Amino acid sequence: MKKLLTVIVPIYNAESKIRRCVNSICNQTYNNLEIILVDDGSTDNSVEICKMLESSDERIKLICQKNSGPGSARNAGLSISTGSLITFVDADDFIDITMYEKMVEEQSKYDSDIIICGAIEQYENKKRKKGFLPEECHLYHKEQYIQLFEKYKVDILVGAVWNKIYKKELLHDVWMAADTTYAEDLMFNIDLARKAESIYIIKECLYRYCRDGDNSLSRKPKDIKDYITKVERTCLYYKNIFKENVWERAVLDFYEYELFSVYIIIFTSDLRSEEKINYFLDIKKLKIFRELEKKECIKLETKLIRREAWKLLFIVGIKYKIKQKVKKLLKNRSR
Repeated sequence: MKKLLTVIVPIYNAESKIRRCVNSICNQTYNNLEIILVDDGSTDNSVEICKMLESSDERIKLICQKNSGPGSARNAGLSISTGSLITFVDADDFIDITMYEKMVEEQSKYDSDIIICGAIEQYENKKRKKGFLPEECHLYHKEQYIQLFEKYKVDILVGAVWNKIYKKELLHDVWMAADTTYAEDLMFNIDLARKAESIYIIKECLYRYCRDGDNSLSRKPKDIKDYITKVERTCLYYKNIFKENVWERAVLDFYEYELFSVYIIIFTSDLRSEEKINYFLDIKKLKIFRELEKKECIKLETKLIRREAWKLLFIVGIKYKIKQKVKKLLKNRSR
């Protein structure tokens, strides 16, 4: 008998994409599915559309909650799931018609705790394959996979939940952080990676990760101070829980990588120079930023902030503003 696979879809204001998403799940060649749609307090017509989808396929269950973030929505789906295997799909994405058949077949062959596939990043006018190297596509045991996790760090291949299928028993006492909307999936995966005995990676890119929508669950917080706080909080979470050396190095690499996103937001904002400097000083005062001084920093921006070389930092920042304007111009011309 085929294993029951539970597919959990967190939804927030996804009225323009949710039909495509759910249809791609319902039309899978692997049909022993339990599809749980979790509306996270949408203010558009998402709930009405989901009700129609629920009435059209007996495998679909809809639950609604007040807006609490994607982590909370995924937990709500987990709490009522009955499948022996669990996976997730974001409401603005869609999947290859054979995705679950291929993944469950390989999971069954090796009885792996987690199975992972590649993804295709789908933009408005182009798409890009994002997969593991051929030599990396095989069965891993715990220590081997931790090394691969360190290599890919924050990459969606290891950080996302939607390109993975998990054994339900692996999730017995692991829940997604519900009190943050930042990197909750990455934290979840690190918890599970440390707990899993075996992980299998397949070479196919079967998930379509769409980056062209305004309502993507992966949008960055708009408030810079809030963003800085969430980056630090996430890194402290890792630092406190994962005390092994391999994870400590990964935390610092993750932190510097994410700070780069903060720098770009500050550079491209309309803030006055004094306000930008104050944000950079806020970053420099953080305890975890000082940890970067103990290692060789990769990012030029981090080095300049450390030295308070504001003039040089702003010269570097000009290139991001120019790049942003060029991208906007090209995008408008292509329409």
